[in-house]
Amino acid sequence: MRFAIKSRCQIRAELAGSYATAARLYAEAVANSTQVLDEKKYQDLCMEAREAKQRAEAAGLRFEEHVASHKCHGEPVGDHVPRG
Repeated sequence: MRFAIKSRCQIRAELAGSYATAARLYAEAVANSTQVLDEKKYQDLCMEAREAKQRAEAAGLRFEEHVASHKCHGEPVGDHVPRG
């Protein structure tokens, strides 16, 4: 199920969605890397997890910078509505 984040600031909503997705993909990459026994596969998955972490951190920074510069921090946080 996909979720739309309610927000009056469309850019904030898009950045929040990107940040949430990047964080979820990072968590999945970490979980995947902890469940393999093959050393080569483990190293590959650890690299994927590090890259996913960098993407999540970058997405978080873009979100935080936008909120700080646009002053849209008073908008709902975590107000998710299921999307078809």
